Amino acid sequence: MAYGLLGLACVAAGVRARKGVGNYTVSRSVKVPYGELPQRERVRTGNALLVLGVLLLLCTPFGLLPEAAVVVVFLAALCSFVAYAVIQTGLRRAAQEIVRSKAG
Repeated sequence: MAYGLLGLACVAAGVRARKGVGNYTVSRSVKVPYGELPQRERVRTGNALLVLGVLLLLCTPFGLLPEAAVVVVFLAALCSFVAYAVIQTGLRRAAQEIVRSKAG
């Protein structure tokens, strides 16, 4: 059940990032609207979140899948999380540049 909820949250965050809705949090007090971030970085991050969310949703019915399939889906979700962490650094870097340009 927890994987399903986490998967839904990732899918929702991915859709928001792709559409440019909401704010990206750089730090506790600094937020940048997704619409101001470069579209390429938004789409890459959104796609990574969508893939991670779908894989987490596939992990939900563990009892219905054979053991080999569970291992494959779980490893794919783990690799997807690592890919998201790497891709997200580009979005964070772009957000920090926007904050610096606004400040100075």
